[in-house]
Amino acid sequence: MHATRSARRRVTELSAPPADLLVAGFDLRALPDGFYDDPFPTYHALRQADPVHRCPDGSIFLTRYDDVVAVYQDHQRFASDKRLEFAPKFGDSPLYEHHTTSVVFRDPPDHTRISPAVRAGVHAARAGRARAADRGAGGRPARPGRGAWRDGGRR
Repeated sequence: MHATRSARRRVTELSAPPADLLVAGFDLRALPDGFYDDPFPTYHALRQADPVHRCPDGSIFLTRYDDVVAVYQDHQRFASDKRLEFAPKFGDSPLYEHHTTSVVFRDPPDHTRISPAVRAGVHAARAGRARAADRGAGGRPARPGRGAWRDGGRR
C-alpha cells in the first residue's frame, strides 16, 4: 500500500533538519546526500527564509519564480556567459566549446539573431520526415483516410 501524500509530507518534515540549518548550510557545490533524495524541504526553507541566497562561492541561488523570471528577462544586468565558469572545469575541450557556443547558452542579441534560423531548420527537417511518413509503399502520397490502417483504410 502506498503512503498518502500527507503521510509522506509528515515523514519528510520529521526527518528533515531544521530550516535554519538547511538555509545556513546550503551550498550548491556541496549538497548533502539527503538533498538528492528529497530536495523539497531545502527549497521550501530557502524560499521562506532566504529566497535570494548567496552561496559560499559568491553565486546567487534563486528560489522564487518571479525572481527567476526577472533575471532571465534582464539581459543588461545578468548574462549566461559560461566561459569564466566552464574554462576551469572543462579546459579546451569539445564540452567547453559546446557550452560556450551553442545557441541554447547564448544571450540576446546573439540568441535572438540565431534562433529563427535554427527554428526554420528544425521545421524543415520535421516537415520532410512528415512527408516521408505520409508516402505509401509505392512512393506516392497516401490518399486521405488510407495508409494508417493495416487493412489499407478499408474500415
